[in-house]
Amino acid sequence: MRLRSWVVLMTALLAATTAAAGTSYPPRTGGNYDGPRWYGYFANNDHVAENADHTNITEVWSTYFENPYPSDPANDPARAAVITNATHHILDGLADAAKYGEKAMVAVDSIVLIPTGDNSAICYRNNPNAVADFQNLVNTLISYGYLVPNAPDFGTVSSFYVADEPELNCLNDDGIRGAPNPALLNAINAIRQNADTTNFPLAAIVTKNGYPTIYYGLGLFDWVGMDDYSNDVSTYMSEFAAFEGFANSLNVVGGTPQHFVLVPLVSSGVGTTYINGAPYMQSKFLTDNSVIGIMPFMWDATAIGGVGMVGEPWAPSYISLGQSIVPVKSSAQITVIVDLLVAH
Repeated sequence: MRLRSWVVLMTALLAATTAAAGTSYPPRTGGNYDGPRWYGYFANNDHVAENADHTNITEVWSTYFENPYPSDPANDPARAAVITNATHHILDGLADAAKYGEKAMVAVDSIVLIPTGDNSAICYRNNPNAVADFQNLVNTLISYGYLVPNAPDFGTVSSFYVADEPELNCLNDDGIRGAPNPALLNAINAIRQNADTTNFPLAAIVTKNGYPTIYYGLGLFDWVGMDDYSNDVSTYMSEFAAFEGFANSLNVVGGTPQHFVLVPLVSSGVGTTYINGAPYMQSKFLTDNSVIGIMPFMWDATAIGGVGMVGEPWAPSYISLGQSIVPVKSSAQITVIVDLLVAH
């Protein structure tokens, strides 16, 4: 999720919905969910120890880029390096999550898609080998004991983050055919049709201005959230309610219920927003059962791992919010040194 402003033209895309009459897409299969509700952080790599005392989920960020797009991905050394780097990063993040008793939402965009560009301008491209690449990752995660086949409640891996802001990053709908973007559909199918991950929730975060351009694609995900880092928190909450209404009323995919995640920006790495937003998030969380999680985004424009919490002015209220959601962990589950935060 990049902290930037944008203008997305509102086109006649929605008028093309009739073109998809009679067309079916892989239904959601990860939404039959009655487990715990979540509090954790996006881009939380390398910071699990700081916040394990008030979280129960962490997002493992693992986006690596390949430029230019390979002509033969299956035999491209650079593509192989991207997969290796992403897999190692995922394993490192899962080791931290397991150590501190966390569940993990694992970013697999570098596995089922081919990210080109850079952190300031991502363009996801089709991965013709998504099925094989994802299967290799799944085999690795099973061998390390992090993934239990078709049991997201029992392993460290609880869900997959398929793409970040897909509608801005070249995965907006195919407006000509009135259908999900083919590259996104290919990526979703690689996970849904894998024999070991058929019921794992698939997640994505979209943007306030962009989500109308992913009318079909949005319905493919089990867990969806909306970021909007340019406004105050009360405006965000109002716009989030509108986003929920859009997703609920215009779902053309079907399947198990879709759930929502609140994604406030808590730190940009160069400033702060929503410092006083925790009460708003808590109120929404307590009154809307379709919201199953709050996952603030700790953005660092210069690194893959986000920023820490030490000394951050937003931290105390969000720590309290997390503690109100997450059951107290035993000392055997966590070794976090709370004094680290108190001292700063």
